[in-house]
Formats: sequence, C-alpha cells, structure tokens
Amino acid sequence: MMGVTWFLLLSIIKRLTNLRVALLVPCVISLWLIYGQVQTINALFYGDNVRYKMDQQLASMIMDDVIRKFDGMPEIPIFFLGEYHHPPNPAVIPVEILGGSFWNWDDGCNGRISAFLRVEGYNIIHPSLDKQEMELKYRDLMTIWPAYGSIMETEHGIMIRLS
Repeated sequence: MMGVTWFLLLSIIKRLTNLRVALLVPCVISLWLIYGQVQTINALFYGDNVRYKMDQQLASMIMDDVIRKFDGMPEIPIFFLGEYHHPPNPAVIPVEILGGSFWNWDDGCNGRISAFLRVEGYNIIHPSLDKQEMELKYRDLMTIWPAYGSIMETEHGIMIRLS
C-alpha cells in the first residue's frame, strides 16, 4: 500500500515539476516521517523503562516492609489485595502494555505481581487463592499500604492491601 502511494505521489510530482524535485520531495517527506516515528518509539520505550524503574522501587519498598515485619523472607504465600497506581509521571506514556505497571495491570493480577517479584530476586510463594474472595474477607480489616496495618498474616498467608 505504501509503495503504491509513493509511486502515485512520485508520478504526480514528476508531471508537475522536473525529475530532480520529483525525487527530492518524497525523500524529504520520508525522512521527516521516519524521524517522527523514531521519536515516538523512543518516547514509548523510555517511558516504559521509567515505569519499570518505578515498579522496581515499589517492589523494594513493599518487600523491605515484609522482611522487616517478619524478620526475613516469609516461607508462606504472599497475596496482594487491590492494585497500586503510581503517581503520574510525564515520561510514562500509558498505552496498552507499554506504560502499564505490574502493580495494576490486569486489575492487580497476583500471578503477574508474583512473577515480577521473583524476577526481581524475591523468593516469594504465589498463593492459589481467589482474589475476590480474599478481598471480601480481608479488605475492611486492613489499611492501604504503606500505612500501618496494611500487611497482615492470616491463615491463608500474608495479605498486603494495595488499594
């Protein structure tokens, strides 16, 4: 499609001007479009890297709280209630997967959060619990992280309320 479009554009310009201008105009337009595309892709990937660094920092803060509260990494499942939304950052362009945080994408998916924490080096045990059931059971008993009472040990494991 793009080839046909450029061929037609070149044919029209060639009829209206000389051959040198007919070749120069599409080249200039192509370079301008490529430059714009490269700028957009760079902004997306830079923003996603910034968001990833924010996710790493949040993981470190939450897991430091857990390790401090339980005197080391607990050997029981850790479950996250709700989702965490980072403060707005102008560098992060939220589009689909790029810009999406591990802490709120898929409605705060515990599997995704647990996998992210394991990749970051935290040896946590992923629980096989129903999120809605756990939220109904513990949501009102806990405060929102980082407040005191946002991390609680239960018969099902450790609950951390993010929202």
